[in-house]
Amino acid sequence: MPSELDVQTLEEEVGALSAQGWRVEHVPDTLRVYVAFSPESHEDVLCLRLDFGESLSSGPPSVTFCHAETHAEGRKRDWPRGLTEYFKQPPENGIGWICNPWTREGRAHHSEWNQHPWPATRHVWRVATAIRDILDKPGAYSGRLDE
Repeated sequence: MPSELDVQTLEEEVGALSAQGWRVEHVPDTLRVYVAFSPESHEDVLCLRLDFGESLSSGPPSVTFCHAETHAEGRKRDWPRGLTEYFKQPPENGIGWICNPWTREGRAHHSEWNQHPWPATRHVWRVATAIRDILDKPGAYSGRLDE
């Protein structure tokens, strides 16, 4: 069970991001959020599930793409096409995971990334903007995976 302080901290961050125009949904009494966004110059809406587990300070969250409305995980259609150096799509990779130092899965596969401390602030913003930055590079986003 996460601490009240961690839940409150996450609620405050979600509120601040929402006030800035981000589409963020916090699952009450947990450290799980969903962030929906569209890659630059595209109408597709992608959604990320970020789950910090029991503590915001224990490191990066578990992150995967999910369905923007139902939050169902593991559907190929909810993942961007290509960019396989970062995005380990389903079903070959379970529900899918994102390989970067700011995800729990990335650090599990690359122990050298654990040498970099996990920052104590702006948890959701840090992860969501990093993923969006990858997708917003010129020519990077080319649509969703086909089912």
